[in-house]
Amino acid sequence: MIKFILKKLFKYLVLSNLNIINYFIIKFFFKRTKSKINSDTIILLALNPFRFRNDLEIIEKEKNIVIYRFSFPLQCFLFSCFYSNIYTDIGKNKDPSIMKEQQKYQKYLNRFLDKLFSMKNIQGVIGAGVYRQDYDIEIVSKNLGVPVLIFTREGNLNSEETKNSFKNKCIEYSPFHGTAMLVHNDIQRDIAIKTGYVKEENIYKAGIIRMDSWIKTIKNHTKNTSLDKKSVILFSFGPGTGHSLSSPPHWPKNQRKYMPNFCKEVHRTVIKYAKENPDVNVIIKCKWKGDWKKNLLMLLNINEEYVKSIRNLTFSYDDDAHNLILKSNVVIGFASTTLAEAVIASKPVILPYFSEISEKKFENIVCYKEFFDCFNISENISELYSSIDYYCKNSVDKSKNLHRKKELFNKYLSFTDVSSLDTHYEIIKSHVKC
Repeated sequence: MIKFILKKLFKYLVLSNLNIINYFIIKFFFKRTKSKINSDTIILLALNPFRFRNDLEIIEKEKNIVIYRFSFPLQCFLFSCFYSNIYTDIGKNKDPSIMKEQQKYQKYLNRFLDKLFSMKNIQGVIGAGVYRQDYDIEIVSKNLGVPVLIFTREGNLNSEETKNSFKNKCIEYSPFHGTAMLVHNDIQRDIAIKTGYVKEENIYKAGIIRMDSWIKTIKNHTKNTSLDKKSVILFSFGPGTGHSLSSPPHWPKNQRKYMPNFCKEVHRTVIKYAKENPDVNVIIKCKWKGDWKKNLLMLLNINEEYVKSIRNLTFSYDDDAHNLILKSNVVIGFASTTLAEAVIASKPVILPYFSEISEKKFENIVCYKEFFDCFNISENISELYSSIDYYCKNSVDKSKNLHRKKELFNKYLSFTDVSSLDTHYEIIKSHVKC
């Protein structure tokens, strides 16, 4: 009851749009993590900050940039103060009542952001994509003369399905609402331009910042033979992984429409290998905490006690994917960028290609199809098991297909010979008012 009353009170105060209230919010919620600022420091505001993963920390550490974080709960709260439906896709909605709510919100933001930019000397706003809680803030920021740079995070376009999904999103949300769009690769850039979503002069291929350290690490990593124990890593996936219409993503309500058998057979084979090879560490890397493992065990019809009895089997959540790859003898997965990251590190990577995924109706879901020569393709359960066993017992030729692996990485992920961080920094400098 108290929480409800406080929320109503705060909402009333926000709607009053008083300078003193805006001052309080800015003073209380907007803190910087980097203390040193000089006349050349670029000061940015990041929206929806957790979407950037570790990019913001890398930028602040390596460059003369300070980044204020717009708290996502605060964004959601302000959004809910003006929109009756918090799930409204305001960027594309033309409903008169919603447009009226949008006008009120943008009127509020015009005053609030003007105060924020002035108090914190904000020179640019950065977002991670098209998100409903970001949209109005970005529109108003741009109207106030503050450049809005979108670091497009959804760049894993490794199948026809994901490319078509990105294409449809560009058409649906056209035209581009920011000042400049930074994408990972030429695939994204070409689609965004061809759909008319963004003008050619406003989009940049900038790579992935966190991949800079990965490229540096694998160039210096020569200790594959010094692994203390054999290790297998499966980057877990759900029946709906790779399907843009999967709802919820990865673990859809109606799993039969997607690939439940493919998911079951791959995970069961890996668990079986763990049980029959107790001297090998087997890790199943879940995409997130919470219900991922629960959903998986339910699909497999396996209980918690059974997997606990396999001492060399681990379910991982927070472990760094790159560290897991470096410590592995073989990597397995589907529709994940980690597969390309493992390939460029010269790790044997197994792509299962059987059950539903091999059917014609799912051919658009197959990832990295033109680069199958860079992977070990397992066409049935027996081949998957024997391939895991082979790579756990035998060394591999690291020089094999290096040119093709580099080509794959450059096409779908990031640069192997140019700094993505430096590229981002130069683009930021070219747009902000120093």
